[in-house]
Amino acid sequence: MKSFLIALILFLVLGSAVYSESSVYQKSVLALYKSSEGQTKTENEIYSYLSKPLSSMGFKIVYWDIDRGLPGESITKYSRAVISWYRGPSMRNAEKYLDFLDGMFEKGKKVIVIDNFGAYQDRGTGDYMQPLRLNSTLARLGIMYNGDWTQDGSLLNITYKDSEMVEFQGTQNIGISAFFYHFIPSDRKLKVWLSINREDKSYEASPVIVTNRNGGFALSRYIYRVENGKVKMLLNLEKFIEEVLFPPPSEVKIAVLTETNNEKALQILEFTESVLGRSKIKYKVISTRDFRGMVPMDLNPFTAVGLILSSDNGLDPSMLEEYLSKGGSLVSLMDGRFDKIAPYLGIKEQRREIRGATGYRVKGGFFTGENITLDDRTVEWTPGWGIPGDDAEILATDYSRRVPLLWQSKVGNGKVLVWNWDNFIYGEYIGHILESFLYIQPVGVAATPALSIMYLDDWPLPMYNIVKKPITTIDTDFYKNVWWKI
Repeated sequence: MKSFLIALILFLVLGSAVYSESSVYQKSVLALYKSSEGQTKTENEIYSYLSKPLSSMGFKIVYWDIDRGLPGESITKYSRAVISWYRGPSMRNAEKYLDFLDGMFEKGKKVIVIDNFGAYQDRGTGDYMQPLRLNSTLARLGIMYNGDWTQDGSLLNITYKDSEMVEFQGTQNIGISAFFYHFIPSDRKLKVWLSINREDKSYEASPVIVTNRNGGFALSRYIYRVENGKVKMLLNLEKFIEEVLFPPPSEVKIAVLTETNNEKALQILEFTESVLGRSKIKYKVISTRDFRGMVPMDLNPFTAVGLILSSDNGLDPSMLEEYLSKGGSLVSLMDGRFDKIAPYLGIKEQRREIRGATGYRVKGGFFTGENITLDDRTVEWTPGWGIPGDDAEILATDYSRRVPLLWQSKVGNGKVLVWNWDNFIYGEYIGHILESFLYIQPVGVAATPALSIMYLDDWPLPMYNIVKKPITTIDTDFYKNVWWKI
């Protein structure tokens, strides 16, 4: 019972601490090929079919011949993902290769396996990898290998397919592909895009094209087909890569972009983390040191983005443009001078000088979505540099109603909420931070404490100097001398 209570307390305290996962924002991806299979740096499937979409996403591709040995830390350190596209099942030092992939998973790198996994067999010894060792790595991708190979297409049928993903330039034809390995799903959150059933077996269908939080896997012969000398790409490779590297959010999760060398920003971040954590809202903190490794689509996995920045130095405006164009929600919590990202905050120009403001008035509709207004005559605050655009909706002002405090704007297909003050460094406004993230999203959900209040009427009990049965003395003496015993 004691261990259960400890676990429960840890869950309540740390339930939303997903932000602790290590940062892997890098602008390179590592592309693996085998020269022993006739591939070269400029003649391999990754170069032919993936270089264009990866480049358009903002990535640089680093090619590596795995037959040369495993890439070192100097290369993997600056790679966000590892992509392999092998033609055959064997390689030298296959077990060390599995150890290498495990290391990439541990460092938060995505692993994408297209076509043959390439390490079922050790080429040096001729031995096949033990299933337990092989599956300890494959399980990170949400599947486990169980063999049972066949290329008899008459035994196979497609049990599920996402046509948008797996029938990009042609229809999947099991009679032509005629290839089967039995894979068992090992991840409850595994996304299956294509699954194949073997009719002469009683087990469940085999997922052959999948993605999960760690990467993706696409089995041979279901990726493309050659017809009349031309390649028909069945797998939508760009969509597949996007799904792995920039998966759409499946739950509420907020990205908090913040400075780490600014005392004011760190104070606001502390309050932001506190209120999001207590509200059981998942979030990830992304610091300014990560900005240089980010690409435009990096914000896509989040339902909302919070900015705690005093300037937009190092922040690529195309990230906000891409995010808002897809209907994202953005909250700016800190006053600052924003030159490059001003259009994405509903700012039309910058002030020439800053003067202090006093008090505030918040219009109805912002807090809890109800017609609740809030005002304060005395609080002093300093406005930011930005002046909202003419189409911005002003939600709050100073008490005189002359200086905008809070506004929302429609930018692209997205929604932006901007706080034009410096007072989130004080904990008394922590609720305003939570309300901002709830307000800006289409659906806002936050945990609330399970508290209840019990009212006791007439307590302490009134005394009337009378005798009340079953006592035999007056009630005043009973309460004073027996009940309370003064």
